Amino acid sequence: MKRGFSLVEMMIALALTAVAIAIMSEGVRRAIDFEQSLTHVRQERELQTATLEAVRTRLEHLVAATRPASAGEEDSTETLFDGGPDRLVFVAADPGYPSIAGLYEYRLILSANAASETDSADAAPLLTIFRRRLVDLATFNTDRGEPAQSWQLPLPREMEFRFAGRSGDESDTWSDSSNYPAFVMLLAEDNDFASMTAVLPRPRSRREEAEE
Repeated sequence: MKRGFSLVEMMIALALTAVAIAIMSEGVRRAIDFEQSLTHVRQERELQTATLEAVRTRLEHLVAATRPASAGEEDSTETLFDGGPDRLVFVAADPGYPSIAGLYEYRLILSANAASETDSADAAPLLTIFRRRLVDLATFNTDRGEPAQSWQLPLPREMEFRFAGRSGDESDTWSDSSNYPAFVMLLAEDNDFASMTAVLPRPRSRREEAEE
């Protein structure tokens, strides 16, 4: 006559099964969390890459526009470009998709972090991009209440803009009102490797324009 399992043996087996299921469930949960974390990091990097690539493209298609200087000779002009370590303002021509074709002012602002907005000391640094149609060149880099689109891009670390002229000398500001920089870079303050490098088009001289 075969002897069946006792109640105690059944309870022990059930307990061991429950422990095994709990261990397996925890392992599966951690694997899912890890995969979701990797996906989130990958999506953030893809967004950063795509956004910085779009900014680089706009800079490399910068419109070398000028306007009469606010003071000085009548034939004196200033370039529509303003660059500092935490800001960059320039003019680019958009082809009309997905918006109206024309000249647009791009204003890029770097902020150390968004703690003031989120009350979190761990908030990521931000690149905020403002884009508005520029109908009147006189309104460049002014705040006259025109509607503007804006985007915010979290950055992996604090960064700054740097500029270089044709000679290759770098600076964290660009104050030359008669010439554009040759290069614009975005890089971390503690790293010489640039996350973005844009080669700006060389403005044509008046002689080149006259020859055409």
